[in-house]
Amino acid sequence: MSTNPTQTDLPDGLLPVVDLDIFLADPESSAAQAECTKAAEALITYGALIVHDTRVTEEHNETFLSLLEDYFAQPTEVLKQDERAQFGYQVGVTLENTEKPKCAVDEPCLRVIERLAPSERPLDIGGHQPDPKCRFFWKMQTPPPYPTAFPSLNMPNVVPAAFTDTWESTLEAWGLKMKEAVEGVARMAAAGLGLEREAFTDAGKYGPHLLAPTASDLTKYGQKDTILAGFHSDLNFMYG
Repeated sequence: MSTNPTQTDLPDGLLPVVDLDIFLADPESSAAQAECTKAAEALITYGALIVHDTRVTEEHNETFLSLLEDYFAQPTEVLKQDERAQFGYQVGVTLENTEKPKCAVDEPCLRVIERLAPSERPLDIGGHQPDPKCRFFWKMQTPPPYPTAFPSLNMPNVVPAAFTDTWESTLEAWGLKMKEAVEGVARMAAAGLGLEREAFTDAGKYGPHLLAPTASDLTKYGQKDTILAGFHSDLNFMYG
């Protein structure tokens, strides 16, 4: 009998923890199958889960975060050199007060908020201005083995001038850890749903996968109830 708690056994406020190590060790084992079922049920019930993946260490995380902290500490005029508005900010930096949260004006998205229990609803963004957060998009996609005119597949990544020695290697290293974990969960979810294990990963093989760290200046926007990123929905399959 499995000793894993069921979804209803979880303490309030906690998400299911899915053990990717068990799946990677032997995807055909009964323990791995139980984890796959848990992953699928968690995504159906909560739309989120916690991943246990020992391939990722705190050192990897600290190296990545330290670089991003140094990057966003630069003056605004320096950061603006990394904007690519002509590509819809889908590579490079998006500075504060640029992105507007969709749900502030989108009726279907507002209906999503209305359906949530009052204790689960986000802060009211009806009069919210553009998000005060910053963000950086770094492409982590696999180039397709054929020519394409699809813009997001042809945009070059942006390497900040002050970090040419470390930027690409650091973002690629952390991005690969994230992508491997997400793809692992996608395989687990597919198996848990009774699909072929590669059903989701094959469908997204050449998709525009992004590493998208965000940053907020709490010396300017640290007041209680400040909305750093407005509630929104989008078309992404899975976030890591």
